[in-house]
Amino acid sequence: MDQAARDAALKEELPEEKIKLIEKYRLKSTPDLYWISEEENAYRRVVCRHSFMKKNDMVMIIGRLNSLCFAKVKYIRSRIGLLDPYTYDHVNGFVKTELWNSRFLKHVPSGFMLDYRELAEISDIDEFRRLCGILDSYCEGSPDQLQTV
Repeated sequence: MDQAARDAALKEELPEEKIKLIEKYRLKSTPDLYWISEEENAYRRVVCRHSFMKKNDMVMIIGRLNSLCFAKVKYIRSRIGLLDPYTYDHVNGFVKTELWNSRFLKHVPSGFMLDYRELAEISDIDEFRRLCGILDSYCEGSPDQLQTV
């Protein structure tokens, strides 16, 4: 099967938002059913297996694309109702978007913008817990949203 036919066949197994994400990042499938990124002037990067793409939610896939650890993915998933997805446009600034297209998450109670790249750089668990504590302090009236990471 050639590249285009394989990509098309695999995309048929996915919901529309995952197809949009694949197209946004220009991911290609491999014969052994991995999704990879082959950007110009960059190394080939394996993103995930097709089975991972099929069975996981958008938060987990975005976490994988942005190199977020499971604790960060779990935190985002547990508070997704408090987070709005945003992208950045050089003319209009921050623009609300759909999750598959996001580069940032706006923590609605605090108004803080969380950049996936900045989140990925946090490697100290205590630093991440401090960030969670700060964000959660804005949600005092909603104990069901305050799950421990």
